[in-house]
Amino acid sequence: MNDYEVSETYRLRKSDDGYCTYATLRTDWSPYKFKFADSDWSEGSNFGFMSGPGVIREGSLPLKLNPDSKFEEISFYPNSDGVYKFCVIKRNGGYYATVYKSSKKLLLSMAQLFKLSKD
Repeated sequence: MNDYEVSETYRLRKSDDGYCTYATLRTDWSPYKFKFADSDWSEGSNFGFMSGPGVIREGSLPLKLNPDSKFEEISFYPNSDGVYKFCVIKRNGGYYATVYKSSKKLLLSMAQLFKLSKD
């Protein structure tokens, strides 16, 4: 979703659901491919799918993650345009990914925020 760049926009933050972030997605740009990682892609902090096919869909069960993944990108196909909440949750001794459509109506990008501050 951000070409694997470190971005404050997509930084995971602690919430009741685990560690989560939000992203504005469009159905015509799917599938979205992503992983969860720290800025250095450190061993033990590079979360891709545990076993294939590595696809998560709206309303599907949480997808088990491998914290030492290399190239195992997760694919997500949103059902509709909107803001989605992506989370990493720890349970039963493992890590899992969830994606849900958020009730947020709009999530501005950093470029949009900078433009608004100049206007």
